[in-house]
Amino acid sequence: MLGDLETYDALCRALSNATECVVISVDYRRAPEHRFPAGLEDCYAATCWVANNAEAIDARPDTLAIAGDSAGGSLAFGVGLLARDRDGPAIDYQVLAYPASDYAFDTDSYEENAQGYFITRKDMERFWDGYLQSELDGEHPYASPLRTESLDRLPPTLVLTCGFDPLRDDGTELASRLSEAGVSTDHVQYEDMIHGFLIMLSDPELDRAHEALEEIGERVRDELQ
Repeated sequence: MLGDLETYDALCRALSNATECVVISVDYRRAPEHRFPAGLEDCYAATCWVANNAEAIDARPDTLAIAGDSAGGSLAFGVGLLARDRDGPAIDYQVLAYPASDYAFDTDSYEENAQGYFITRKDMERFWDGYLQSELDGEHPYASPLRTESLDRLPPTLVLTCGFDPLRDDGTELASRLSEAGVSTDHVQYEDMIHGFLIMLSDPELDRAHEALEEIGERVRDELQ
C-alpha cells in the first residue's frame, strides 16, 4: 500500500553492492487499488522474466535469489511458493526481512509492540484490510505463508526480525517452520531494532542497518558463488 521504486532505490543499490549481484526492483501493483493476488502475480511474472532473460541484463543465468522486507518479504516468500508449485523458475536463495507472514494479530509481539515503535498493530490491520479482497483470502497460503500446509522444497532462507516489531513473532515462527521442513534456514534477530530499519541506511548513526546489509551480502555471496 505504501512505497514505490524511489522509496527503495537506495536500499536496492546498497544491496547490489553488498551482494555483488544485479538487483531488479519490481514496481508491482499495490493495494488497495489492486488487491491480492495482483501484486504477487506481478512479482512472480517479473521473476520468471529475469530467469529467462538474465543475459539481457548482464546477470548470471545460473543463479537467482529473491528478497523483500515487510510486505515485500511476504511477496518474496509467495514467489518462492509459486515457483515451487508451478515448477519454476529455480530459486537458489531467499532473504525475508521482517515479513508479514500471517493474517492474525494474536502473538506476543503484537501485544508488546502494539504501538510506539514506528509501525503499530492498527497499521497492520489497515494494511491487511487493504490488501485482501476478503477475510477468506487471509487463509490462503500465498497471502499468509504460515498457513501453508508444507514448507518443504523451498530455497535456503535468511529471515531477519526485529525486537520492537509487531511482526517479530510471525517471522520467528516462519523461520522455525522452515527449519522443521528441512529447509536450510538462518534466523537473525536485531533485538534493538524497529520494523523497517533497513531503509534507514541514510542515517549515519544507525549502524545496525549497515550491519544487517553486510549480513545479507555475505550470506547471498556465499550461497550464490
